[in-house]
Amino acid sequence: MRPAFKYQPPGTVLHEKFERLLHHLTLRNDQLIYLKKAATCKLKKALNINARLLMEQHQMKREVMGNIEKLENDLSQGKYR
Repeated sequence: MRPAFKYQPPGTVLHEKFERLLHHLTLRNDQLIYLKKAATCKLKKALNINARLLMEQHQMKREVMGNIEKLENDLSQGKYR
């Protein structure tokens, strides 16, 4: 079997096309790596915001439950009659 590509010395048309293609693919790969890093960074920020909102929601829920218990105790002791 013949190899898929025969060696082409520099200066030939096929060599120049191959070099341009390789350069283009390298640029595309660099862009994809950059986009992956940017997406990862945005995802981490979104996850941090989500975690913070969940913590705040949990804290507010505890405060509301505490206020409800306090009101129930006050009502059972007859403070609001």
